Amino acid sequence: MENRWPGGEEVAAAHWIKRYSVRNQLLVNALRRDIDRGEAESIVLAIELEADLILLDEKEGRHAAQRLGLKMVGVVGILLEAKKKSFVDSVRPHLDAL
Repeated sequence: MENRWPGGEEVAAAHWIKRYSVRNQLLVNALRRDIDRGEAESIVLAIELEADLILLDEKEGRHAAQRLGLKMVGVVGILLEAKKKSFVDSVRPHLDAL
C-alpha cells in the first residue's frame, strides 16, 4: 500500500519510532466535540505516556492540550530550536515548504 503523506514511508520504516494505541477512548470521544480524532488521540496518548511535550499546530488542539496541562510546541517552534542547535541553517525555506 502506497503511503500518501510526504515522509510517511520513512517514518513507517524508522526503527526508533514506537507505535502506541490509546486506551482512554472516553476522553478521546469527549475531546472530539472540539477537535479531530488525530489531535484527540495525540493529546490522550500524551497524557497516558506522561509525555514531556506534544507537537500540535491547530488552535483548537492547542487549547484542549493547554486545558489538560500539557506542554506543547508547534512546527515553527521545532524549526526555531533546530536552527538554534545548528541542525538547519535557515528556518525560512522550511516554512516556505509547508
